[in-house]
Amino acid sequence: MKAKLLIALFLLIIFPPQTFAYADEANLAAVIQRNWSQWHDKQDNISYAQLVAQLECPYTGDDAAALVALAQYFRKNRINYSLNMDSVLKMAERPILQEGYQKELQSLAQASHELYASGQPNFSVLKQGPIGDCFFFSGIGWLANYRPQVLMNAITPLSDGRYKVVFPNNLQVVVNRPTDAEMLFFNSSSTISDGLWVTILEKAVGAILPNYTKRVVNEEEPAYNIALGGAPATIERIWTAKTPNVVYLHNSSYAEVRRMLVMMQKKQLMSQALTGKRPPTPSIAGNHVYAIMGFDDQHDVVTLWNPWGDEFSPLPGHSGFPRKHGVFHLSLKEFCAFYEVLFVE
Repeated sequence: MKAKLLIALFLLIIFPPQTFAYADEANLAAVIQRNWSQWHDKQDNISYAQLVAQLECPYTGDDAAALVALAQYFRKNRINYSLNMDSVLKMAERPILQEGYQKELQSLAQASHELYASGQPNFSVLKQGPIGDCFFFSGIGWLANYRPQVLMNAITPLSDGRYKVVFPNNLQVVVNRPTDAEMLFFNSSSTISDGLWVTILEKAVGAILPNYTKRVVNEEEPAYNIALGGAPATIERIWTAKTPNVVYLHNSSYAEVRRMLVMMQKKQLMSQALTGKRPPTPSIAGNHVYAIMGFDDQHDVVTLWNPWGDEFSPLPGHSGFPRKHGVFHLSLKEFCAFYEVLFVE
């Protein structure tokens, strides 16, 4: 018995659990070399824009994971110039990129390719991914919690594998089925475990954003348009077919803000709030959109949802607001101090 235990211990030391490979995993450098001719589009070098343009191609498994890991590395490090294959292969040796590749493989293993893995949009697993689409995500989070049928009514599968999306404001678009690379690039592993629906809506909203902005858009990969950020008012117009009420909190009276929140709660209206660059407390993110999930007019408490969907408990003696799946509570006074703009349907 002791001999068996010693052998098992020896094997764990020599081959720790984290070194075991996934069934479809290949060396990152080998995957890059295998796909290079397709990724660089007949050029000697490759750029971030070229990687993003490849997201809609039907790569699967380690090919999709490597593409996304590399694209995310370019994005996070603001590499806005082209690199040749030798430079990219040297980059692939860096531990942070290797870890990113492993993370994408793990996320893909959790992904569901059904339209709705839970039968309908599931608010409890929604978490914003690595791109800056909080304005989009806070809106669909609110809808998933209070009006999931609105989201479901918008999406119709077509016989050719594509999806038709008709928004409540009557704008409509047909998008291709999300690829593995698109799901990984735009979303968290938790979100894509709930199915294709979020990525479908990201593609659809990205495709109609030119109706609301003068910004140059990416036509090859429509979902990327929402990665550039946007306005909560736009999302509310898209999903409610109404122009939202906009309240600038620092220029409004406490009574005016309270009156708007009471109306929001009574009528269960879609509502979001935007922070400034530097909120006066570190536990509230700057330049970030939150969904307003409720208002208790008996105690003047605002319930908000951070689309990061994170868990947080302040350490003893430290300030902060506990969050469970991103949901937390503020007094009305704190809300008015920490946020800059309120958007109510």
